[in-house]
Amino acid sequence: RMGELLERLTDGAFHRFESLFDPAEGRLGVVVTFLGMLTLAKEQLVEIVQEAPLAPIYVKSLALMKDPAEIELSSEFDTDAANDG
Repeated sequence: RMGELLERLTDGAFHRFESLFDPAEGRLGVVVTFLGMLTLAKEQLVEIVQEAPLAPIYVKSLALMKDPAEIELSSEFDTDAANDG
């Protein structure tokens, strides 16, 4: 999902937050997309901005400034920590 989000943001422009969700995917799709976006923000691969309270939220890729070979899309949900103990 994170790779799909970055693909949609490859033009380097700001995109409205809500435009990155597909309502046809249902609640689970929206949740997965949102978690992917938060993970990309945590990895500093996207910038999320809002100019004022209740103003639109915009998302922009920062991955364009990075070498694609250095981008490692990982998440705490990908780890096998449940089987470590």
